[in-house]
Amino acid sequence: MTNSFPHVRVPVVPSRPIENGSFEIDVRQKSVWVTRMESATEHVSLDQLKEMHAIDSAIQQGAFGDVKFKVVTAESANVFCLGGDLALFLKCVEERDRDGLAEYALLATKSVWVNSSGFGARQLNSLAVVRGEAQGGGFEVALSCDVLVAERGAHFGFPETIFGLFPGMGAALLLATRVAPEVANRLIMHARRYSAEFLYEIGIIDILVEPNHGFATAAMIVEDPSTLKEFERRISRARELQYSSVVELVERWVDRALELPQRGQKAMRVLLRAQEKRRSRDS
Repeated sequence: MTNSFPHVRVPVVPSRPIENGSFEIDVRQKSVWVTRMESATEHVSLDQLKEMHAIDSAIQQGAFGDVKFKVVTAESANVFCLGGDLALFLKCVEERDRDGLAEYALLATKSVWVNSSGFGARQLNSLAVVRGEAQGGGFEVALSCDVLVAERGAHFGFPETIFGLFPGMGAALLLATRVAPEVANRLIMHARRYSAEFLYEIGIIDILVEPNHGFATAAMIVEDPSTLKEFERRISRARELQYSSVVELVERWVDRALELPQRGQKAMRVLLRAQEKRRSRDS
């Protein structure tokens, strides 16, 4: 499907910045575009999760009008999202703060679930446009959308196994709606950085486009929803996922995190320092 769309660029110009928030909202073409601002942290903070929950609740309640699509993307061409808040995870593990860890994990799960379930009775479609890096929870968010559009050069992965965890917000269930369970398990168990090109070939990514054409592709899908027909069967499988199954994964993830050995915590600190160094270099 790489060549199915004209190579024209339609930039997203967010029109509703959220005061002191991490996202900007643009409502157009019966769609809500939720764009992570470049000034936001590249990982998912608790405040970001609360903000996204508020946005999703507003969509469900019709605050943006009779929209039919939610489009998730990022302003940065280099980073879609680097995943969970490792500093918060470490703090919760060190302080044995199960409630704090569970609050974060359940909010993250709700964000993923809302997308995959089609916003409940509203039955909205969701699109993810990924440029740059989508790691850990960022990859899960992209997978939770009905259609995952990626630009060539983007990369994805689940680094959780480096420190003895697993992606706990539904990755295994979401991957299994796209590929065979054994393939999904291999992707999760190996902390590798996968190219968009490779993931497109094996059926994880739905649409692969040239750099700078992801936004235009999403805009064309919104304008012509018939494009979704070839994905209907997989979208239907995602709709059948039970929220209780995702919550069960979260409970296991929290238990595992609280028992994280010192070597796992050390590996998490190494990755956290690498993220901080990248952030200071890019700023």
